Amino acid sequence: MRKEKVIDFTYQGTVFELTEDDGRKRDTCYQIINLKDYGDEVEFPAQANDMPVKQLSLHKDTDHIYPGVKKIIIPADLKISGLENRTFPDLEEILLSPKHKEFSTDGKMLYKKKDHELYLAMCAGREDTVTVPKDIKKLSHKAFQYTKCREIIFENQEIQPEDSTFENSAWLENLEEQQEPIYVGNTLYKVMSSNPVFVKPTTTHFSKHAFDDHMPTEITTPIIPPASMMRGKRHCSSPCKVLNITMEKKRIKWDNIATWEGLEAVHFTGHALYKDIDGVVFSKDGATLLYYPGSRPASSYAIPDNTRIIGRRAFAGQKHLTTVSMPDSVTRIYQGAFMNCSKLAKIDLSDNITEIPDATSFQRGGVFECCKKLKKIHLPENLEHLGSHAFAHCVELKEISLPPKLRMLGEHAFLFTGLQEISLPRSLNIVGRGALMFTSAKTPKIYAFEGTARGLVGGIEAVPPGLVDGTANILWHPAVIVLLDSDGNVKDEITIPKSLRRASCLYIDIAWNQEKFDYDTYASCFEDVSSSKEKIDLTIKMLKTKRNLADTPYENYLEQMGSKIIRQIINSSDETLVMDFLKYDILSKTALKRSLKPCINKGLNMAAAYILELLGDKLKL
Repeated sequence: MRKEKVIDFTYQGTVFELTEDDGRKRDTCYQIINLKDYGDEVEFPAQANDMPVKQLSLHKDTDHIYPGVKKIIIPADLKISGLENRTFPDLEEILLSPKHKEFSTDGKMLYKKKDHELYLAMCAGREDTVTVPKDIKKLSHKAFQYTKCREIIFENQEIQPEDSTFENSAWLENLEEQQEPIYVGNTLYKVMSSNPVFVKPTTTHFSKHAFDDHMPTEITTPIIPPASMMRGKRHCSSPCKVLNITMEKKRIKWDNIATWEGLEAVHFTGHALYKDIDGVVFSKDGATLLYYPGSRPASSYAIPDNTRIIGRRAFAGQKHLTTVSMPDSVTRIYQGAFMNCSKLAKIDLSDNITEIPDATSFQRGGVFECCKKLKKIHLPENLEHLGSHAFAHCVELKEISLPPKLRMLGEHAFLFTGLQEISLPRSLNIVGRGALMFTSAKTPKIYAFEGTARGLVGGIEAVPPGLVDGTANILWHPAVIVLLDSDGNVKDEITIPKSLRRASCLYIDIAWNQEKFDYDTYASCFEDVSSSKEKIDLTIKMLKTKRNLADTPYENYLEQMGSKIIRQIINSSDETLVMDFLKYDILSKTALKRSLKPCINKGLNMAAAYILELLGDKLKL
């Protein structure tokens, strides 16, 4: 690394330390890095040794503070972004060339020309009272740092300060001692205690770090503080619990309010669009419940009569509710209304709700998604659409009754719930992808009417959100579809094998999505089942259907695994099935002999007699 060459240069009685600056400029120039010898007046040079001086870069440490300097003179081309009050603590006057491109001065303050910004309140910082002119719109981050004035008048009430504008200033220290909120024009700059705060009616802004040191337990305000300021602060002893809104007309984004930590109640004084009922926010006419505070301590809540709509994310993230009751006046509920209610265990929905809406396509928002304590819910009798992600990740939900008019089950509706079985109503037309991907360790059973619930297989076996096909195999589970006839009687049990090659699940999907279950298409997946036990189970199930297995994949398997299959059938004591199998006449003499005694032991006398008859025929041969 090249070491900078430092030279001394004397100008108008002051000795400056200079270094060459050629890193960013086409033409080499000097920058001023220190004052070695100076008096009460310092004039900065425009040139040194026939080379321009362009930059004032005084080091920011205690070795480069220049007490006693009362006046400085700045030439037109010198950049002074490094100038600070702490560098010249006794400065009383500044003279600046009128040709300076970036800054101007009135001798008391330094201004940025283009931005209407007060850059530095220099010598004015020595006075008791300072007035900031009306045309100034902004205060730089160091405008009043280290100044001595105890009163500042802002002629422009809309002036905007930076976070550190008043750092180490006498003005700020004086106000901090009073423990009252500090204002800069119409900006609430800093809150000085956790006591309730009544924000001035003229306030239009909050400083970015207004609540960094103290969060008031209650705020009465005409404007809403930004959500980023009201989330949990590590250094604040307690959150804001009560929000009193005094504005009259402006629409409020309740999603932002919902991110506040610790909020227990919201109150209004004459708002045109909203009202509160015991701290819960409703539309002015009371028809829509818009926001239930996330830290409201009550464990139960009865939604008032005549409420018709539960707004989007109205209860989302609530930390204390365990039960909610809903009147039948409610007819609509929006996305994510109860999402992530951490303690919600029971809720009865209005029977006049016909749709539990889908989550949005670009973000999570199932109505009850991630309600991990939810165990019991009454679904509306008139419900026709149960939307995507509605109960996703409700791990304690182990039983549910679907209403008789339900037509649509959305994607991932019951994803990773605790359900082990579910009965689908006859009315159900469509099952969305992953809707029935339970987390049960047992093989789930899904009862469904033949010719209904199109997409059922994809509802049971799918790639969960956020995963790709290759990582989904670990979440593949065997399942049983209990096939019901038109009268609701069990017609068959259709197995989705655990060891089935994933792509071959397509055959089961096609077989199901017919008016009548297509056993021939179902048989096409048989060869892609890798488990011998599952193959035997599938073959036995096909025997029970009384279908002719000739010229099907099952026929060859009967011949290959006949001894194991007959042993398993005999153990089930199903004599009719044993007889059906024996009539295929595929067992050898040895296999028949081994089957005789187990039949006798199980009391399968007809089967035993038939085996003796088959053995007699084989002996004759």
